[in-house]
This record gives sequence, structure tokens and C-alpha cells, in this order.
Amino acid sequence: MKFDLKSIVFGIVIGSIGLTTAYGVTKNKTIDVSYNVANISIQDKNIIFSKNSEPFIYNGEAYAPIRVIAENAGWQVYFDKKDNSISINPSDKSKIRLLEEATDYVGSVSPEKTIDIWSDGLKKRSAALQYVVMTESLKENYVKSLEENGYDNWITGVSSPWVEDYEVLKTNKLSDDSYEYDIKYNTKTSEGNYNFLVTLKLTKEGDFWKVSEVNGDEDSKAYTGF
Repeated sequence: MKFDLKSIVFGIVIGSIGLTTAYGVTKNKTIDVSYNVANISIQDKNIIFSKNSEPFIYNGEAYAPIRVIAENAGWQVYFDKKDNSISINPSDKSKIRLLEEATDYVGSVSPEKTIDIWSDGLKKRSAALQYVVMTESLKENYVKSLEENGYDNWITGVSSPWVEDYEVLKTNKLSDDSYEYDIKYNTKTSEGNYNFLVTLKLTKEGDFWKVSEVNGDEDSKAYTGF
């Protein structure tokens, strides 16, 4: 019997072959399963399962290890130890996620350099450069904002007028670990120069200074991604 991917409900195989024990939150349950799945294929390519991860049938539905299925389909499985959750994403998205996590270990040791990196993101229309110097809470809001505003490729801003340079107008020290900066960004086009205003709040996280808040005028929205 040949099973097509679309006709199979996939589950995670837990336990041993033969009698498989499924563990619930409050009780254990012993179930009888059948190993009569002759073959599983994705786009006519047969999947090879190891002896301890064979697909089986339970209550009329076929189950197979989710990682084996996903990886053979060209996707990647990510297990989050923080909340014991599993996510399945295209390979490119998984790579992006790993890069996002890697940014937690990099940053700037001075507020001025943090502003410079974030502003360089505006100049180069790079959401990644802005993202890398943000606090954890702002990163989460930023990614949501990018998705909601259609910046799926993480290219922010507009081709014209483009950001040419910036000038810090005012610095306000809130505490030893927090500053606020009023910044004017100058843009340029073939028809003339314009500017928009942004207020950045910087907070120290560990050894690094991170952007914790971004507030700008109406013209800034197309450039900041918020």
C-alpha cells in the first residue's frame, strides 16, 4: 500500500515498536498500533525510516516521525526548549531564525555606536541592521510590525527619497543605563532634500547598548519599519 503525503495525518512516534505508549499530561495510555504502512513518498521519492522510527496506523490514521517527514520535504524542524514547542519552517526561514538568535550575542558597547548601526540600517534599507541593536522585547514587536506592513524581505524604506545622513539634535540622560536621543534624518532625491524626526530610547542590556523604543513623526514610518 502506498501512502501519499496529503492523505496522512502525521504524529510524533513516542515509545517502542510493538505496543506504543502515549503519554498525556495527567495519565498514561497504552494503545495497539499496526505497522502495515508499506511506503510513504513525497513527490514520488520514497522516505527511508530507521528501525526505531517506522510509521504506523492507529484508529485508521497513519503516523510518522515529524522530523523525518519535514526534512524529506525540504523543511526544518525546530524544537524550542524554553516552552517545549515544535515549529516547522522552510529551510530559509529556519536559517533566518538561527541568525536572529545569534544576534543576542552581539552588540555595541556605546550608545553612539548603537545609533550609528541603527541609522546605517535606514541608509541601507536593512531591517537586519536595525534588528541587531534592539532589545529583546523590541525585536519581537519589530518582527510583527515588519510582517504586518509587508516587509517580508526585510528591506525597509523607499528607493527615493533615500536617507543620506543624520544629526543628533538632543540627548537626554534618563539614568546611568538609559538615554533618549532626538535625531533628524536627512533624505535626498533628485528634486531636493527632506528630513524626518525620530526619538530613540537606548537601554543597556548586559554589556551592550540596545534600542528599546522607537518613536518618529509620520514621515519616518516608511523608513523605520514601525
